[in-house]
Amino acid sequence: MGNVAFELIKAGTGTISISPGDTKFVDINANVITQYVVGVQSSVSVTVSNAPPVAAFTATQVSDPSCVSGVAGACWSFDASASTASGAAILTSPTSYFWDFGDGLQDLATTGVIVVHDFGIQGTFDVSLRVVDSNGATGSARDNNGAVIVNTQPSHTDHVVNAFPPANPTTVTFTPSGTCTLAGTGASATCSASITPATSGSVTVTASYGGDTTHASSSGSTTVTVQRTTSTTVACTPSTVAINQATSCTATVTDTSTTGATTPTGTVTFTPGGTCTLAGTGASATCSVSITPTAAGSLSISAHYNNDSTHATSTGTATVTVTVRTTTTTVACTPSTVFIGQATSCTATVTDTSTGTAITPTGTVTFTPGGTCTLAGTGASATCSVSITPTVSGTLSVSASYGGDTNHGTSTGSASVTVNKRTTTTTVACTPSTVVINQATSCTATVTDTATGTTSTPTGTVTFTPGGTCTLAGTGASATCSVSVTPTAAGSLSVSASYGGDANHATSTGSATVTVTVRATTTSVACTPSTVMVGQATSCT
Repeated sequence: MGNVAFELIKAGTGTISISPGDTKFVDINANVITQYVVGVQSSVSVTVSNAPPVAAFTATQVSDPSCVSGVAGACWSFDASASTASGAAILTSPTSYFWDFGDGLQDLATTGVIVVHDFGIQGTFDVSLRVVDSNGATGSARDNNGAVIVNTQPSHTDHVVNAFPPANPTTVTFTPSGTCTLAGTGASATCSASITPATSGSVTVTASYGGDTTHASSSGSTTVTVQRTTSTTVACTPSTVAINQATSCTATVTDTSTTGATTPTGTVTFTPGGTCTLAGTGASATCSVSITPTAAGSLSISAHYNNDSTHATSTGTATVTVTVRTTTTTVACTPSTVFIGQATSCTATVTDTSTGTAITPTGTVTFTPGGTCTLAGTGASATCSVSITPTVSGTLSVSASYGGDTNHGTSTGSASVTVNKRTTTTTVACTPSTVVINQATSCTATVTDTATGTTSTPTGTVTFTPGGTCTLAGTGASATCSVSVTPTAAGSLSVSASYGGDANHATSTGSATVTVTVRATTTSVACTPSTVMVGQATSCT
């Protein structure tokens, strides 16, 4: 008696019938065994509550380190990710996937959703997959087009694999990993693959060309030095400096490999800044250079680690803020006390006060009042001067503003100048200088500007004592006015003149002496009668 196995490919209730006309006995190669005759028809009703899983996979020719035969085209990857279970059932890798590569090898131990197989020879192979879900249901047999496979073992899907190299010279296999497709013209073709070594040291990379119908296989190799990854960080102290002020920049080079970090050695090149040699322990090493910026702004400082035999290069950067150099401006005026209209020379001294190597300030200074002058000097300071002539009395504040230059910031300074009214002298002259009582004399006061500098004509009034007040008039440095004085007593009369000053001139006084005599007299006698007798009276006047 024989047993017949059925695959039910969907859930539900159905009747299975076998009639003699529909049934044949076949061997393992699906060949009909004619000497056996099937008996009577039989039917059975079957209910399936769980739809079986569906097996499906793709096949791709690959290059993989597990394929050791070296036969071109014999290494294949099979991916059953497209297989599905129904309902609540699931497929679990690797226990749900069973492969048969059709090359006569024992494949029972080959499980998993993705597998790689080395056929070892060139040929055509019928590869099949059986899947079993978590309920123990077995997947249906399918061919490349998704149709049910007739007269093949149930619960399988299969593909025909042609384990041959490409017809044209298109593929190169790299060891330790990677493949690429050749392209070129003439006698040569090239292709590239990316290889990522897992450890440092020396790695031999081999490229194997499998040949084609007109070209023999060949291989070549090269050695790649694999270095440990590093990172470079930069820190500068101080991070804000003035032009010509040095900052110390330190590079820290760190071995960033995931395991087995070692101390980086060698040199770091700073731009700007030069080169320094690393020193340190553990995973990091440091070295420093001194950098002196020469221009204001944001200075980007890069540090490039130049690698050693086991560590790769890396680069880091830092930014240093570079300011213009600070300055102070001082003002000195000589003389510091002047008269209205008298010039004073005011000098501004601008000094570089920043840390680091001093630079001589250049440019101009603007005085208020006074105008502009151009600095000159050496070393840390420069000076320039203006002449200022005050026009009013009081305290004059003279300010100087330095406008800065490419290397220096602005600054201001000030000084005070005491401005006095112009000095005067007052002289008095009376004509005539000798008079008699009640005889008028004309007294004139002359007020003269006697201060240094540009003279101006005094204005205002002069008060005479005695004599009253008069108003000055004149040009140039002097002005005069006169009063009439009439003495009333004999003797020496002092006539003083007091100048009250004006907006530009100070007060002054002067005096003169007038000699006052008594008035002259004459005495005459007349007697009437002028001739008389003895004893005769005469009236004499």
